[in-house]
Amino acid sequence: MFVRGHSSAPCYWNRPDKTRDTMRGDWIYTGDRFIEKDGYYYFQGRADELIKVSGQWVWPLEVERCLNEHADVHECAVLAHQLADRRMTLRAVVRLRDGRVAGDAQIAALQAHVKARLQPFKYPRIVEFVADLPKTGTGKIDRQAIAAMPVREDVALSA
Repeated sequence: MFVRGHSSAPCYWNRPDKTRDTMRGDWIYTGDRFIEKDGYYYFQGRADELIKVSGQWVWPLEVERCLNEHADVHECAVLAHQLADRRMTLRAVVRLRDGRVAGDAQIAALQAHVKARLQPFKYPRIVEFVADLPKTGTGKIDRQAIAAMPVREDVALSA
């Protein structure tokens, strides 16, 4: 998304590189990605959050939204995960609704849910279940804390 207006800053303080990337003449590049549908714009994530999976760009937020639509999911976070061979894949950390059972069958169900609603390459190859997702002081999911969590050894990478 590009925006312009009278209230924009002329530059970043002592950051000519950031100014060059963001300030483009009268326009400011926000780094936000949107899609237009029926005259409305829908936020799709940040350009710097894109992950290249199987040679295709994926917005983790799109996969996260899809997983959150599943009846068994209370909340989740989807992040990039670099494999030992340096390929990138998606890692979903999921808190299930009370009474739902975590396990291989649940992993397969969540992956099938994503494959059926999005392009098949967008499904998370790694799915982990947690009792609670870490939160920031403002109550938002703490993605940095999740990224710092090691991938559980009992979680197999699915094909």
